[in-house]
Amino acid sequence: HDRGGDSRFDGVVNRAPVFLVYWTFQAIWVSLISMPLLYLNNTDPSRINNNIWSFSEIIFLTGFAFGLIFEVVADLQKTVWVKRGRPGLFMKTGVWKYSRHANYFGEICQWCCAWAFSGVVQSNHNFWADKAWWMCSLCPIFTAFLLLFLKGTGMTQANHPSSVRRYYLACPEEYQHYRDETSPLIPM
Repeated sequence: HDRGGDSRFDGVVNRAPVFLVYWTFQAIWVSLISMPLLYLNNTDPSRINNNIWSFSEIIFLTGFAFGLIFEVVADLQKTVWVKRGRPGLFMKTGVWKYSRHANYFGEICQWCCAWAFSGVVQSNHNFWADKAWWMCSLCPIFTAFLLLFLKGTGMTQANHPSSVRRYYLACPEEYQHYRDETSPLIPM
């Protein structure tokens, strides 16, 4: 890893009780993300139509693949930009031209599609009435909450005055134009 680790853990890695909270929180997230797959793996095979892919299944699989590719491309573009010394002070090329949080969009898209797919693949079952399937909605809901609303993470951290101050000091008009013209999440 070029950066030598995740700096978010620097202040807690040597403090076991605090690190345990971080570790537990990540374990919960991993558990929630895996819920749609666990739901599918626990599904009675008679519920699944194995003969042909439905239009809905194709849409949600494609959406998952799109979200995954979009997130990877966003992360790779940002990594290259950082390695080049952050030219232009803030990222505004590639997919970042269309979304200020392109990687978050890809992540949220993936898990919304995974959850939806886990329901529609069961063409021989009324998944809308299945409480377990609705419990799996915690996967995209928690991911979106974490990336969009949880204080100190994701968009709240990225949009915090202390995080954007440097842009407004270095190039206030250019950065304000970027914020005004670029979607915060959904690429437009």
